[in-house]
Amino acid sequence: MKQHRFLIPVPLNKGTISLTDTEQIHQIVSVLRLVRGDEIVIVHEGKEAPARIEEIEEGKITLSVDEILLSPIPPREVYLACSLLRKDNVEWIVQKATEIGAKGIIPFISERTVKTNISTKRLEKISKEATEQSGWGRVPQLYDVQTFNDAVDVLKGMCETLYLADTETDVTSPIQGSSCGVIVGPEGGFTQEERAYAYQKEAHPLSLGKSTLRGETAAVLSVYHILYWRQ
Repeated sequence: MKQHRFLIPVPLNKGTISLTDTEQIHQIVSVLRLVRGDEIVIVHEGKEAPARIEEIEEGKITLSVDEILLSPIPPREVYLACSLLRKDNVEWIVQKATEIGAKGIIPFISERTVKTNISTKRLEKISKEATEQSGWGRVPQLYDVQTFNDAVDVLKGMCETLYLADTETDVTSPIQGSSCGVIVGPEGGFTQEERAYAYQKEAHPLSLGKSTLRGETAAVLSVYHILYWRQ
């Protein structure tokens, strides 16, 4: 049976560890109805540990840890820069990109962006829950909203290879490098100026096929394509 995973804010050590997060305690005791002797998995920054419930008290669960393991990691680092969309669509992108294994997500406002505000706190909660569900050992970094040019510059500064999910090309560039960034525009697409700026920064064109995709579909498909591309 698959064990339930919980991200904790403190480093993992052998011995006893206390959980004091009220939401996690509620999930363990009231939702999952776990009791003393049951096991969960606790996760912190790329490491995880099977943990046995030793004591359940008001406001605290005491766990015992015997071994610490490395969490699974994606085959490469992928950073997604995507245009803001409607609230539900942005939340869906964050959830699914996290499940797939994105390292970071940068929302941006482009010339054709319609939606211009998001709830960072809610997106962080969604990403945390998706990390616990999917089995990765770290939560993707969620960046503040950028302009299009700034988002491109951020990716360029930290990624080996940069890709532009370009609806005006049928070129599918080979995926190269251990750290990649991909830029996905709004449903109206990029302007010629935005496209030119990305290519000036040495972005490679990335075709997602001949069909017209919704913005959220293109974003998640781009992350998956780059993470799991095989020549």
